[in-house]
Amino acid sequence: MNKRVDLHRSGRNYLPLLLVLGLLFFAACASTHRERMLEEIADAPLAEMESEALEAQFKAERLSDDELKAFESRAIQKLEDFSDYVNLLADSTLDSVFRQQAVRQALLLFVNEETEIRMFTDKEKVGSFLQSFGKEQQTSEGYVIQGIQVQSPLQPAADRTYQGALSFHQQLAAHNEAAVSRQAHILLRKVRKSFGEREEWVWEVLIAGIE
Repeated sequence: MNKRVDLHRSGRNYLPLLLVLGLLFFAACASTHRERMLEEIADAPLAEMESEALEAQFKAERLSDDELKAFESRAIQKLEDFSDYVNLLADSTLDSVFRQQAVRQALLLFVNEETEIRMFTDKEKVGSFLQSFGKEQQTSEGYVIQGIQVQSPLQPAADRTYQGALSFHQQLAAHNEAAVSRQAHILLRKVRKSFGEREEWVWEVLIAGIE
């Protein structure tokens, strides 16, 4: 693939600029969206703590309908975050340090790096896709993802997990192609996380595949 693809949505609210050094460094960048995404990566530890706040609140064996809806909203946010990371990686001029940090942060949104996704025509593992994407990209084709909504609400599944699905539309706007419907599978499960000196089992929602 020799073309750079930007993945974005209208109305997306990005994190405010937080680091003075980041402002000085990224002032030379042409894209405001790119600047803010790079700053978000630079501030990844804080962002990760904030994103885990919801998961840390729920420790029960089973969740209420309201709690499940909250995790569905969190899953939508994670899919939006993934599209932003893909948009960032589409820039072949991105510094290698920031590129690897973006890849690491994006992988945290998925069950594991072996999770299969279909971004264009063929399925591939998300780890391989993120490592290779954008290294030879040269031009923007205006790749758009929009209309994310819950297609299948989270329901109890095997091994004390919940499964559901999100639907969304994607389009190569520059080619005036018709929007393509996609589906993202989501998995809600308990994981062991450290909070200071203690460890606890908490619920976490992850992307389990895109097709």
